[in-house]
Amino acid sequence: MATQAANRPRHSCIQSPPASAARAFCCPSGASHVRLNRPAPRPSVVQLLDREVSALDELMADLRGGPLGQGHFDALEERAHGIAARIRGAFRGGQ
Repeated sequence: MATQAANRPRHSCIQSPPASAARAFCCPSGASHVRLNRPAPRPSVVQLLDREVSALDELMADLRGGPLGQGHFDALEERAHGIAARIRGAFRGGQ
């Protein structure tokens, strides 16, 4: 038992991660210990939709003022398409 404990690294690092794993130094000294980087949890559908509320509010405010010409109308329509795409993406990619 004592030899197994002596062979373990003093840090919560993994000394030989798989070759495909992303690596990051876990020690301030930059020692050769590495740990696996875990991806951040995916945001929920509600969190992703909340991000679009202000964009939609801004678009609605610009629409209430009336388009200033065909170029402005096209720009507003492009913004609306972007918002719609991100809303669809929230349902496809969120938890």
